[in-house]
Amino acid sequence: MRRAPIPHNESSRMEEVRKYKVLDTEPEEYFDQITAAAAELCGCEISLVSIVDSHRNWFKSRFGPIEGTEIPRDEGFCAYAIMDDDVFVVEDALLDERFSTNPQVVGGLKIRFYAGAPLITPSGHKLGALCVVGKNPGKLSAMQKQVLKQLSKQVVTQFELENKMQNHKAFQEIANIGSWHFDLGSQKITWSEQMYKIFPEDEKKGPPSLERHQSTIHPEDLDQWATVVGKCIENGKPYHLEFRVIHPDNHIVWVKAFGKANLTKDGKIYSLSGTCQDISLEKELELENQKLIFLSRKLQEVAMIGAWELDIETNELTCTEQVYSIHGVPTNTPLNRISGISFYAPHEQEKIAKYLDDCINKKQRYDDIFEFFDAKGKLKIVRAIGEPLLDKKGNLLRLVGTFQDVSEQMKIREDLEHTARELSRFFELSTNLFCIAGRDGFLKKINPIFSQVLGYTEEELFSKRFIDFVHPDDQKLTSLELEKFTKSKRTVSFRNRIICKNGEEKHFIWGLSYDQYSGLLYASGHEISSLIELQKTVETQRIFLKNTLDNMPAIIYAKDLEGNFLTVNDGFRRLIGKSDEEIIGKSHYEIFPREVADQFRKNDLDVEKARKIIESEENAFDDTGREHFYHSFKFPYFDKDGKVVAVGGVSLDITEKKLLEKQAFHNSKLASIGEMAAGIGHEINNPLAIIKGYMGFLQKNINMPENINVEEAKKSLEKIDIAADRIAKIVRGLRTFSRSDDDAKSVFNMEEAVSESFGMVREIYEREGILVEYNHVDPTGGGFNVYGNRGRVQQVLMNLLSNAKDATKGRPDARIGISLKHCNGRVCIDFEDNGSGIPEKIIDRIFDPFFTTKEVNNGTGIGLSLVHNVIQEHGGTIKVTSTPGKGTKFEIVFPAEKVAVKADAAPLDEVVPGIDISGVRALLVDDEPGIRDLVQSILEETGVTVTCCENGLEAMEKYLAHPEDFDVVISDMKMPVMDGPSLIKNLRAKSATLPKFILMTGGVNINFEDQHSELSNMVDGYFFKPFDSDLINETLNKVVKGENSDSQKQAS
Repeated sequence: MRRAPIPHNESSRMEEVRKYKVLDTEPEEYFDQITAAAAELCGCEISLVSIVDSHRNWFKSRFGPIEGTEIPRDEGFCAYAIMDDDVFVVEDALLDERFSTNPQVVGGLKIRFYAGAPLITPSGHKLGALCVVGKNPGKLSAMQKQVLKQLSKQVVTQFELENKMQNHKAFQEIANIGSWHFDLGSQKITWSEQMYKIFPEDEKKGPPSLERHQSTIHPEDLDQWATVVGKCIENGKPYHLEFRVIHPDNHIVWVKAFGKANLTKDGKIYSLSGTCQDISLEKELELENQKLIFLSRKLQEVAMIGAWELDIETNELTCTEQVYSIHGVPTNTPLNRISGISFYAPHEQEKIAKYLDDCINKKQRYDDIFEFFDAKGKLKIVRAIGEPLLDKKGNLLRLVGTFQDVSEQMKIREDLEHTARELSRFFELSTNLFCIAGRDGFLKKINPIFSQVLGYTEEELFSKRFIDFVHPDDQKLTSLELEKFTKSKRTVSFRNRIICKNGEEKHFIWGLSYDQYSGLLYASGHEISSLIELQKTVETQRIFLKNTLDNMPAIIYAKDLEGNFLTVNDGFRRLIGKSDEEIIGKSHYEIFPREVADQFRKNDLDVEKARKIIESEENAFDDTGREHFYHSFKFPYFDKDGKVVAVGGVSLDITEKKLLEKQAFHNSKLASIGEMAAGIGHEINNPLAIIKGYMGFLQKNINMPENINVEEAKKSLEKIDIAADRIAKIVRGLRTFSRSDDDAKSVFNMEEAVSESFGMVREIYEREGILVEYNHVDPTGGGFNVYGNRGRVQQVLMNLLSNAKDATKGRPDARIGISLKHCNGRVCIDFEDNGSGIPEKIIDRIFDPFFTTKEVNNGTGIGLSLVHNVIQEHGGTIKVTSTPGKGTKFEIVFPAEKVAVKADAAPLDEVVPGIDISGVRALLVDDEPGIRDLVQSILEETGVTVTCCENGLEAMEKYLAHPEDFDVVISDMKMPVMDGPSLIKNLRAKSATLPKFILMTGGVNINFEDQHSELSNMVDGYFFKPFDSDLINETLNKVVKGENSDSQKQAS
């Protein structure tokens, strides 16, 4: 099969095809009628309106049995029809070598006959053909050819019409113009398609009624529209009108309308027609233009710039408002060349005149700055620009130019230049490294110090990238920081090390900034090498200080004002067995028992209030539960304004010291008792002699009843009782004195302690020739109440009395005076003697530990040291004054307690009537037969059943064998085999049921009144030897009846 021929003007022909926009459009009835008529005319089965495209034959209209809308161009006969202006005829395709093998001949449409009239446009291009096709050979007559050509022309004419309509429609769309027609008779409105886009109407529903159309016009424009249209109907004159149309979404469209009247032959108006154009964009542009004009004027005002023209013929000046404003004259004030020059400063007038002459004569433009005085004489700096305005032939028409007040700009410029100079000076003289780098990382500019610090020349610094000077270990970090910076464009800072030319490493902190317009990076580097070294030194010192604090034999800590720990040393951590994570930020109450935490909190608050160092004794428990005692120095931390912000402390562990002091007190007590032993023995022997003598007298008379004198016997018994009380008093004094070993504190009456000490030593000392005097004055009658440990205070008193006795030894008029009084709300005790005195050179050392002036084996040197410590522990002070050869005076001051000493419960030796203990079953334990027999007799006399044992082991065995036989166990303290406390402990451990326990003792160092002692918690009652029947019976009565409940304990 042959390929179809190509016309010589194929390119322009295809442009013509595309211009008509026919390809691939829908079938139309008009063209279908033409193809039907052509088929009928020529007697053929098939007729087509075929358009020859670049690669196909496309059928706009088809008549007859044909499927599809196109065939390939090479298979179509129409490609040959467009090669000539006349009708192209193929009578028998099988006999035509051009088509004999064509697929549409041998198959497909089975074409045998073809005749096609080309579709020739007014420009002479052939779009395709109107053709007829037969399945049998055939011919056309001349008339048939002529009609076929006419039909092809009708096809082209319709294409032309549709194309013009499409162009008109497109024009309307582009120009936003629609056409309309209004018939006055029928009141019917006819619209073009574009009208529906301008007005809010649905094209599918057709044009609106007149009333509905009017409803879309803006209310403010409706009256004007009705008036204009009405006049056109009346007089037939065309009109132009602009009005607004409101769409349903409240969108406003501006419309420009044209209307004219249409007349009948007799001159009557029968309709109106016209166009409507959407001019919303024009209105917006007009508004924007008005804004621009307004902004231009404002810009001239703000920029203080105006325009002018000079008429070279009249020398008259025409100026804008701003030019008049700069001159300081009213707008439209007549100005000319001469008057204009007169405003310039005198030394500038010649220069501006020359500029104008050169502009006129040489047609040279000028632009310069001048000094200028306005109408009020104010100096201004102006910028004047002038240039010649020429016609097409180069002839001068006039001068034009601008005139601007640049006074402010010049001032700003001067300021900027000054700032620039200062910045340049700062850049040059700064001790920081300043540099500017490009995007490539190379330095572009540096200040002098940059080269001086690093030791490189400028050429060396500019020859490498900045990163090449960075320490190798810091290059990755620096690159990351630079990359992060280039992404964010935000100012960043980082540290790195730079390698100097001499190999030295220097530390820098860099700040970066980026200029997005120039793409340059600005950097400032501050050398911190000395700071780094200082940090290392500080860190070394910190570690040294930490090691020092951690290894100090003290507890060190700091707390905020809420009591939360801020820092602690290793000693603190070891004490409580916790880490910093478990301590820091925690309060006392989260670490220590409440009573200990309360103590700490009180002392901290005292420091905060006093704003100074405060010493105190504190106690705490370690992680094993062991109690530690501390001598604490607490101090405040101040901020820069002098406000207390924290409390610190250093606590020295004095647990061992406390134990040593306790032992020293014990030793001192033993020493004191040893000193008094002879005197006490003498004091006891005297009443014993009385007892012994009168007992012998009574025994003698009992053997001779007839000689008994009852009155004499009564007197003898009273004297025996008085002597026994005297011994009991001595023992009670020793017992009170012995209590100095315990640590219990309470409020006590100092007068009782002084009086008791005085009573213990008075007779003993007086027998040695030392007069002891005691006086006290209590005008208020409230007593001398002090809070503390009575036994320890009494030991202080005994030590001072002992020292006074030693100091007065050997003097014929030896005297010791004790006075007790109130002084300024405190309790004051003075000890004064007339002994040998203390030499001045050692008086400041007498309170030092182990300092003594006594001979070897005559003193320990801890007496006055303990006195001093005990008084300090009680918040008191001691002062000594002495005159060698005349005597010494110790003045002691204790804080007074305002709370009165509570009256003790009735002592167990105070007889209470109404005792009934008959039926009580008692197990009596004592290794002394006489005591055992006496107590048994007293108890059995009151109806108590008594079982006796001589030691604790025997008593335990009897009780465990028959626990139901005993209500109470009465036991001595000290016994062989098993003592009283051991008996109680064993019974508590081995028996499910327990009796009441009463201990009796003649010991002087037993303190049942200390409720914290183990012994106090073991027993239900107690009594001391010597005793009488009333004391025993009353004690048993209270224990059995539960009246001594505070002392009663049950088996756990």
